[in-house]
Amino acid sequence: PKYVAISLILVAVNLTIWTTFLPNGNWRERGLRETSCSEILSQSLCESQPHCRPLLANLCHSTNSSFFLGCLPKKDTSKLSIDANISFKELLKNQSRSFQDHLTLNKTCARQGHRSQFYFESIQPTDLPVGWQLDSCSECFDFRPKIALIALVWNELDSLTNSLRTWKQGGLLDYVDERIIFIQETNHYKEDLAADYNFQAVGTTENTQIAYAIDKLVETAESDFVLFLEKDWALVEPPVVMKQQLEAGLQLLRDGKADVVKYRSRHNAGAPNFAQGFFKNQEDRVYAQQANLLCNLYHWIDDPELRYPDKFKKCMEEPLFYCVDSYFCNWTNNPILFKRSWWKKHFARIAQALKQNDKHDWEETMNFDYSVWNNRGFIVAQGNGLFTHQEI
Repeated sequence: PKYVAISLILVAVNLTIWTTFLPNGNWRERGLRETSCSEILSQSLCESQPHCRPLLANLCHSTNSSFFLGCLPKKDTSKLSIDANISFKELLKNQSRSFQDHLTLNKTCARQGHRSQFYFESIQPTDLPVGWQLDSCSECFDFRPKIALIALVWNELDSLTNSLRTWKQGGLLDYVDERIIFIQETNHYKEDLAADYNFQAVGTTENTQIAYAIDKLVETAESDFVLFLEKDWALVEPPVVMKQQLEAGLQLLRDGKADVVKYRSRHNAGAPNFAQGFFKNQEDRVYAQQANLLCNLYHWIDDPELRYPDKFKKCMEEPLFYCVDSYFCNWTNNPILFKRSWWKKHFARIAQALKQNDKHDWEETMNFDYSVWNNRGFIVAQGNGLFTHQEI
């Protein structure tokens, strides 16, 4: 036993000398097997190996949060960033090769549908999981673009109060990133009501033109997308539907399949619905009387793409959205989602020029001066919608 103990002590001393005087990480010169980084399953063990580094996912929706994805050789400087809502298993779903094999190219961004989106660096586009497609990258790898809710009110405070209540209860106010309201003939009563719901208030002491008010709201917002609502549009869908509909609309805008997305409820539109009063059960009259009202027929025709296949196109299957050219779809001041940059490019100059025109009606100009809206080739998307007209 005495000689065994002495032998063990000598072995320990030799190992200490080897690890002290040989270069750090040079395990091959020590005659020992180098640990394979890919075999390491914990972040702490990975960090303890001088030739390895941990691969961490950055969570855009959480502050200072990350989670361990795997261990890579230090010489591999590739990085990966994944949205907080996506698990690592989903990333590797339907992949046949190892994770490290994908880390070969510059930054690429991808998404799956309109909900599960994430962004990552250094992956071959051809290696994306089944059902994923390339997408434009955002700087912070945050999946959902920011939305500003921009609202407009004059003296209809009862209607506004009702709408604000539904927007809050339906989760809309929590979902959007900015809340801005333009108050015509502003006063402290209206401003206090807006403040109760954490809206930033802008406005004038006069009753200015709606076009100018919308433009001022768009200019004030910082988000890439804006949802415009007048004071008398109540949210009638639960939060899960609200989120689904808005995210679908965002996808259509981001993909370039639509320029604007309308959100008046398809089957609970509220009154008045002029197109339905004029053309229900005599729909073909719309061509001769006012062709740009055709898209409104979808409120009471179940399958408009079958009856008018050259006008209505399904631009999304789930949830269902139809797309129509603006020649057959009038502009309204009803609930509508669009890119802020789109408005600034096409309508900011017109809106600013009309500020002092007291006789100007924005909807009339948009719908009867064909050079402003109808003949521009804009694509209008409509789904099941979210809001009903409730004027109190």
